[in-house]
Amino acid sequence: MRNVSRGVTFQAFYVLAKTLNTSEQTTGGSGALPILGDRRSGIASLEQRLDLEKGDSAYYPRHRFTFNFLIDLPWGPGQRFAGSTKGVLGKILEGWQIAAISTNRSGLFFSPDRNRWRVADGNLPNDERTLTRWFDTGAFVQAIDPNTGMTVDVITNKRPGRNILEGPGFSMIDFSFFKTTTITESASLRFTADIFNLLNHPNYSNPNASNGRITSTASDPRLIQFGARLEF
Repeated sequence: MRNVSRGVTFQAFYVLAKTLNTSEQTTGGSGALPILGDRRSGIASLEQRLDLEKGDSAYYPRHRFTFNFLIDLPWGPGQRFAGSTKGVLGKILEGWQIAAISTNRSGLFFSPDRNRWRVADGNLPNDERTLTRWFDTGAFVQAIDPNTGMTVDVITNKRPGRNILEGPGFSMIDFSFFKTTTITESASLRFTADIFNLLNHPNYSNPNASNGRITSTASDPRLIQFGARLEF
């Protein structure tokens, strides 16, 4: 936490992460098929199965940036502006603060339908992604083994990979107003107004692992709440 100047406090954090694992719950929509839990897993050794499952963790995004600040507004008794005010006007002007916290990250990784063969990358450029086509579903096809005429077994099909696709990013700003009014030397009244998701920005969940459609959100719309607290 850094006190930038009188009455201003600011923090910022950036994290670049890469976490690999071999097992976890999927963050994709319906359609993702885990390998280790498949009933046909007996056809591969444990080492082979772990190798097939190795991939980016679904719960650790590649990039994460957060910041927050707290500002004492410079007006009222003893402040830069209207510092000599007293009485009712002084009570109205004193004790104002604003604060905000913002969380931003890149998308969470997820797996496509694992019962298909990967013939292309699958991830689309940002300007081509839509809610109805987040990734290239044509990059994953039903593969036929020419020797047997049957579809490729999920256990021996390493091409799709686990958590090779990246879902929508996340961005949220929560904002607050605070007003503290002195009543006596030992008592004060604190009023708060909290605005969650200040910009009313939609954050979407990962798409369906089979058809690439996004049908749900990962955050609530803008929400405003008020509160009052007597401190003594």
